[in-house]
Amino acid sequence: MKIEEVKSTTKTQRIASHSHVKGLGLDESGLAKQAASGLVGQENAREVWRRRGG
Repeated sequence: MKIEEVKSTTKTQRIASHSHVKGLGLDESGLAKQAASGLVGQENAREVWRRRGG
């Protein structure tokens, strides 16, 4: 059986563990963007943090 490596064609966004977060990744209305300011995901948590006054 021959095993071949298949490379993904999907674009990925990498963020180094030592990158600096520059905000919460929120838009003008205070809603979290899916990936912004060095943050990916956790939209609800970032919006709650903002609502509490951070």
